[in-house]
Amino acid sequence: MGPAEKRAEYQEIVVLYCQGCIEGKADRADELHTADGVRTRLVVVPCTSKVELPHLLKILERGADGVQVVGCGQNACRFLVGSNVAAARVARARDLLDDAGVGAERLGMSRGAGLDVGDLRARGRQRAEAARVYGANPMKQHPMRRRTGRQKERLPSQRADHPKERPPSRRSDHPKERPPSRRADHPKERPPSRRSDHPKERPPSRRSDHPKERPP
Repeated sequence: MGPAEKRAEYQEIVVLYCQGCIEGKADRADELHTADGVRTRLVVVPCTSKVELPHLLKILERGADGVQVVGCGQNACRFLVGSNVAAARVARARDLLDDAGVGAERLGMSRGAGLDVGDLRARGRQRAEAARVYGANPMKQHPMRRRTGRQKERLPSQRADHPKERPPSRRSDHPKERPPSRRADHPKERPPSRRSDHPKERPPSRRSDHPKERPP
């Protein structure tokens, strides 16, 4: 049985909950729980306003059947408007899912205070029940679209079996162009004083026809 068939046996629900909506002594760690055909993944966030619209859509794109956002109460947000910002983003995402034919009920938001892990699981099961009418997430049937299995397309010049093209000056069969002064058939130019046919100039005192001056 492949991974896609195993995922089709249960619904995958992701619950994004604010750390301020649960009890003070409750465990704020992430948790994965499977029961009654629903796998619920609890993910804590500092504030639901940190969850952007692309984050919600990306979770569904990776194969989750539904997403439930749980924020704090209307006037209990320590960032004042955090839960209101999250509610507006969830409403926008629901409109996009409805227009795409994926189903708006795959995404929802609720508020609460003093919740525990059991309450979060229950809200995840409610989202699974609402999304069950749509069936399995169509993106779950195509695991290659998920990032973990995506094949990176390379250009032809980056493939291992592609012959590497080098510029003409770097090919082994390309004659190397040298400047004229470095060619073997180029006569070497010497200054006039170094030529064999150039008369050597001596100072007057060293010439053979110069009278030697003797002291008195």
